[in-house]
Amino acid sequence: MGESSSPGSRRLVIIIAAVLAVAVVGYWLASSESEEAKIRRALEAMRVAVEEKHARNLVWHIDESYSDASGWDKQTLRTNLAGYFLRTGNSSLACVIVPGQIEVAKDARTATASFRAAVYEGITLTELAANQGAARGQGFAIEVELSKGEDGEWRVTTHSRKPFPANDIYRLAFGGE
Repeated sequence: MGESSSPGSRRLVIIIAAVLAVAVVGYWLASSESEEAKIRRALEAMRVAVEEKHARNLVWHIDESYSDASGWDKQTLRTNLAGYFLRTGNSSLACVIVPGQIEVAKDARTATASFRAAVYEGITLTELAANQGAARGQGFAIEVELSKGEDGEWRVTTHSRKPFPANDIYRLAFGGE
């Protein structure tokens, strides 16, 4: 003899099925995120780490094999970032990034990205916006090479930069005169 299900147990089964469906759709959406979007997310996380003066979070996005034209490796970069963040003390940092091109190799294991970045000391991003970018900052045109780790995260393996007017970066990011 089979027992008939109570309305309460049927409701519970429907709720569990709905939760599982949402989880599957969420997993599918996360796994279908484009490689370019993942790289943009990594660059944004690095921007936030600069504003928070958190060298460890920033360097998490740097590959162990990192080296640059200055001869810096990942540890040297981290040490110098930490020193810079300490020297700025309680002063705020605002960081603005204007994304450029991202090219992912056919094997989806390496990529290059270009962007413009400006860092302003002594001002928050909100204050910078209120001043319409009228603040002194350091700006750069940056190109990075990235590799995709075993964990699926993109990390910078090297970079090059050249000066670029910080206020031009602000105008590119937020419009204006």
